[in-house]
Amino acid sequence: MLGLIFLHHAYNRFLAVKAEIEPTLPLRGGVRAPLQAAHFQGKAAIFLPEQAQYSYLVDLPEDKDTGGNVENLVHDRVIR
Repeated sequence: MLGLIFLHHAYNRFLAVKAEIEPTLPLRGGVRAPLQAAHFQGKAAIFLPEQAQYSYLVDLPEDKDTGGNVENLVHDRVIR
């Protein structure tokens, strides 16, 4: 449970910083460069890939183990 509470806070911070960063990313062929973990350094935020985002985990089907997914993210070092 504490993992989900932390992840919710981290996700809110991620979204705020993402909104600041995305407009500054360079365009290549009309496509914006992808976000990277380095963009979040020094901004008091953690880069969260899609499978580590709170909204992704909350939207998992009921037959999926949300707690197990959070544990796997930490053990696989997706969230650092």
